[in-house]
Amino acid sequence: MFMYGSAVVGDAGAENPSNTAVAGGGIYSTGTLYLGYSDTSTITSTAKGIYSNSATNGGGLYLGSDGTCYFAAGSIASNTSTSTGYGGGVYNLGIFYMHGSAVVGLSSAVSYATASSYSNTAGYGGGVYNAKSFFLGYSSADTVDSNFSGGIYYNTASSGGGIYNETDSSVLTMAAGTIAWNFSSGDSEDNAGGGGVYLKAGVFYMSGGILASNGANGFGGGLNNQSSAFIYGSAVVGDNTKSFEASETSRSNYAGSGAGVYNNGDLYFGYKNSTTSETLSGGVYYNYATSGHAGGIYNAKTFKMDSGKVLYNAATSGKKAGVKTGGAASTEYSD
Repeated sequence: MFMYGSAVVGDAGAENPSNTAVAGGGIYSTGTLYLGYSDTSTITSTAKGIYSNSATNGGGLYLGSDGTCYFAAGSIASNTSTSTGYGGGVYNLGIFYMHGSAVVGLSSAVSYATASSYSNTAGYGGGVYNAKSFFLGYSSADTVDSNFSGGIYYNTASSGGGIYNETDSSVLTMAAGTIAWNFSSGDSEDNAGGGGVYLKAGVFYMSGGILASNGANGFGGGLNNQSSAFIYGSAVVGDNTKSFEASETSRSNYAGSGAGVYNNGDLYFGYKNSTTSETLSGGVYYNYATSGHAGGIYNAKTFKMDSGKVLYNAATSGKKAGVKTGGAASTEYSD
């Protein structure tokens, strides 16, 4: 299936859902889907998208386990899953490539999403729910789109405002693009938070792109990691253009604790896997913890850092600002 030009699934101006289903309110696909393509190799300069649809899972798009989606242009916006459902914009059980200028949510947003103001919404994964393979900034498994100008913006969920990653075999890979202005309303430590990304299981590889200006009532404004995350290359969590300390009124990502990253799994900075180092030129910058510790990184389990920076993060008065290691957690820095 090819979708391009002025084609729209749903109604961009609708106040109520245009299409409603149990799975895939806008599109349910188990085959190969090209969004923003006129054929298998031609990306269109203009594309509309999937708007204002509703489902229990996959308000906008449901991609089955045998499906593949190439998403290069247009938007998946203003779609809804239920308060206990998954994937307001996208529910992915297949292989999903997002590149070009593709957007899940509202790219023009200039303020944090809230529980009442947002683009896509769900209980888990306001923008995207991933249970298999999701690639941000890739046009294929081996081809990085370093000019990817889109991303995941202004979505909300109880857990994983931008992306909720679940199942042990799932892989989330990000090389370019932006995850910003998303919000997580939940406040439990082990199954809520992650304004930008909530990694319940599986692996997150972030070699580039930006996790910025996301919010969480609880833990992990940018990233809440409950599994295994590898941050390297040019990846940035926060705003690396700032050279002064964040505050309650001027900040990038925010959360109660671990505004940049909350880690209750295995977190590696400057590694592309658990044994191989890969330089991190970016890092965690300019984030703010609103009630607890760690504007930068809150580590509750295992954190290894070989390279990268943690700068200009802050926390409410009397709390640790940069990196906080709690309880029996382990934090290891290389020289």
